Amino acid sequence: MVAPMYRSRSKKRRSIRTPGGKSVIHYKKKKVSKHHCGRCGNALSGVPNAIPSAIGKMSKSERIPERPYAGVLCSDCTEALMRYTTKFEVKFGYPEFADMDFKRDLTIEKFLPRGWWTEISKDAMELESDASETVDEPRDETNGEASEAEGNSIDPTDETGSEASEAEGNSTEPTDEKT
Repeated sequence: MVAPMYRSRSKKRRSIRTPGGKSVIHYKKKKVSKHHCGRCGNALSGVPNAIPSAIGKMSKSERIPERPYAGVLCSDCTEALMRYTTKFEVKFGYPEFADMDFKRDLTIEKFLPRGWWTEISKDAMELESDASETVDEPRDETNGEASEAEGNSIDPTDETGSEASEAEGNSTEPTDEKT
């Protein structure tokens, strides 16, 4: 009986006559196909087409190029992916570009890590909330300090402001008074 690995009809067979006069069948090895880009389907350059056992014996630098998404995406799709993520980082990272309208491309997003969109948009929401909290206080034109209407109670007669801070208990100097 033939070994199970040779029972497939997809293997090429060749009848050979041996020098001893016996007729045997030789099975041809299948041709290994090139690796293809996961997005566009083009053949990947720089990735050898060999059987897995031969690839395992190669060094890492021989197996794939040294760039992000090597062996998965071609260089054009990798560049498109980097441009895509940069667009959204700029949109969410800088308030002046917040009104830009970009459409999401799911053919690119499936190669990005899970949760990248929520992480970028969450960071943008935190930046927006921080920016809205740090609004400039209106300045008093006479002495350049914040106005009293904003809740900043400074005694105008006191030049140093030390009595007001001691009354609030915010003095930086230790006091020796015992109560």
